[in-house]
Amino acid sequence: MKTFNKTNFIILGIIVLGITVFTSCSKDKDTEPADADPAEYPTLIVGKWDIYTESYFQENGSDSRVFMGKDEKSKMYEFTENGKLKTETDPKGQPYSVSGRQLIAGEATYTITKLDKKKLVFEKIVGRNTEQGGKTGVLYGVYTGTKQ
Repeated sequence: MKTFNKTNFIILGIIVLGITVFTSCSKDKDTEPADADPAEYPTLIVGKWDIYTESYFQENGSDSRVFMGKDEKSKMYEFTENGKLKTETDPKGQPYSVSGRQLIAGEATYTITKLDKKKLVFEKIVGRNTEQGGKTGVLYGVYTGTKQ
């Protein structure tokens, strides 16, 4: 009887070990690629991007933002190699430049918070000392895009 219990114990140990090895070695498919080096931004941004605009409010003195809303329809942005930003409403384009995490398009300045081969996120402060629900804070426009 002791041999039988020992054998069962060994088999159980092998099964547990096998399950542990297979589950610990699986890749996490939901992992987002790391943000690129800002020195690569000028070349990575070139191309067509499908971009959604979201609004966030951050109360003065707070570390967190509150989601305010999102555009129902995305817009196409095209960053050309010759420094033009073309959109559906401005097909001729306006000049843009990228330096580090700063994106300047026309007269607006944005901060790039994420850029890799497939995803672009940039934002700007839309209003300071803005009133929202009796609170004063900063209103942000956040633009999130996927490369076409």
